[in-house]
Amino acid sequence: MSYRLVVAFALCLLSLGGCTETKKEWRKDGVPKDVVKRQKALCEYKAELDAGSPAGLSGDAKESRKSQVGKFTALCMSANGYKEEEITEYK
Repeated sequence: MSYRLVVAFALCLLSLGGCTETKKEWRKDGVPKDVVKRQKALCEYKAELDAGSPAGLSGDAKESRKSQVGKFTALCMSANGYKEEEITEYK
């Protein structure tokens, strides 16, 4: 292969990589996205209540609480039959 062809191929690969975004999203077969968003909001609200008030917590304690809220939210969503899937968006 010529040098120009190799460079052009490399640039194409780099440009393709910049056009995608991978993220996680909660899903359940047959359930519209707006219902999933509502269920997640309910789970997050319940997790926030269970974790207690963040008032007066130090930086480390706030991070720990944030992690706990995330875990409780995930447990709630899983208990309601939702699965967190990794999706790739092409832009």
